Amino acid sequence: CFTFQLTQVMTRIGHLKMSSSYWRQLACLLAFLPAAYAEIKPISALLEPDSSHIQYVEGYLTAPGSIDLSDLRFYTVGSGEFLVDDDEFATGNMMDDDDDGGTRRLDGESVVRREEDGAFKVEGSSLDIAVFHLPSECATSRNGCDWVDLGIGARTDEGVLRYCCSQDAIDMKMCTGANWGRLIIDVDKFKGKHRLMNIPDTGDFDSHLKFGTFEEKDPKSSGIYTIAFANCNVEGRPLVVEGNTVWKSRHGYLPGDKFGWMYF
Repeated sequence: CFTFQLTQVMTRIGHLKMSSSYWRQLACLLAFLPAAYAEIKPISALLEPDSSHIQYVEGYLTAPGSIDLSDLRFYTVGSGEFLVDDDEFATGNMMDDDDDGGTRRLDGESVVRREEDGAFKVEGSSLDIAVFHLPSECATSRNGCDWVDLGIGARTDEGVLRYCCSQDAIDMKMCTGANWGRLIIDVDKFKGKHRLMNIPDTGDFDSHLKFGTFEEKDPKSSGIYTIAFANCNVEGRPLVVEGNTVWKSRHGYLPGDKFGWMYF
């Protein structure tokens, strides 16, 4: 578990009066220490209130491990007040309405009410954050994973796809009015973790996510994970997310490696 050359070098260090057996034992112990990687992925993005797209981050996690979003800062801004440095934060992976698959691509309280014309409205905004594992059988395929199969979003028999519970999604029986302005989550299919951050409709808002650490303890759950941010209320407020996502795998820290948009 050590090399002869390493022992020679160590035993020739004059100011350390250690025997060669000491260095052999030390080398053996060091050989069994896990390697650690300390690269952390930063995020800086404007989450516009929009029911037609969501943003997401992807990364690889070796379980047991955790994904920590506690460092992320969420704050409201006015329209046009925030610009992303495209040279530092890349975007990509687009999906629009014509694609028939979801393939690749705290704290106040929001109150849903129904207007006289039957349309649903919500006081304030609700930012949905979903963290979920992409099964290897689809994550490594050419088309990738269909999020609907994983419990995110819904699709009609005619192939119409929605991820946000908008008025037309309600009309198509994809979700109910109580979830207007929220990410569509099928609780029978969804095996990931979910957090909700409620944004007041007026006043300054600047906060961090409560309970921002998502732990994965089962070694069989290693693989690619997605963090989806959905600001689905079209009448809500623009929200900036800034900070680091920390991917702590069994052998140290690994970064999220993708940041993109998903249109539908």
